[in-house]
Amino acid sequence: MNCRKIQEIILTDYIDGQLDDKRKGAIEEHLAHCHHCQELAGIAREGVLKPFINVKKQEVPAIIWDQVREEIVARQERKVVTGTTFLINLLEKIVPVTTFPRPVFALASIATLMLMIGILPQLMMNNPTVKIDEVGQVEYLSLLTDTSGDVPAGESADLGTPIEKYFL
Repeated sequence: MNCRKIQEIILTDYIDGQLDDKRKGAIEEHLAHCHHCQELAGIAREGVLKPFINVKKQEVPAIIWDQVREEIVARQERKVVTGTTFLINLLEKIVPVTTFPRPVFALASIATLMLMIGILPQLMMNNPTVKIDEVGQVEYLSLLTDTSGDVPAGESADLGTPIEKYFL
C-alpha cells in the first residue's frame, strides 16, 4: 500500500482500533519502515486519543433510550401503514412550492400575457425575412462592382474568392 492510503487508514480505523489482525499487521509493518507515517500516527494518538484517555464515560439515562426506541417503532409503523412513503414525501415537498395565492398567480399570468402581446409583433415587424437566391446575389455583387451579372445556365456563380473556393 502507498503512504496516502496508509495515512487515511491510520486516521480512521487504526486509531480507533477497528482493524482486523491482517490489516493491522500490514499497517504496523509499514510504520516500521516509514518515518512520515510513524510521525502521523504519533500526532494522531496525541491529538485524538490522549485527550479522551482519562475521561469518565457518561451513561445516557434510560428514559432517553426509551424515547428513542418509541420513536423508531412509531416511524416504522407509519412507514408500513402508508406503503407509498416516497410518493407522499414527494407530494409534501411539491405542494407548498406550487400553491400560490390566486391573486398573485392571476396577476403574474396577466403581466406575462401583456408582455408577450406587446413584444411579439414588434419582433416580427423589425426583422423581416429576406430570401435571395444565388443569381440574385451575383447580380447584386456585379451591380456593386460594375461588372456583368449574367451567369450562363449550368455554371455556378464563382467569383474566384478564397471563401467561395472553400465552400464551392
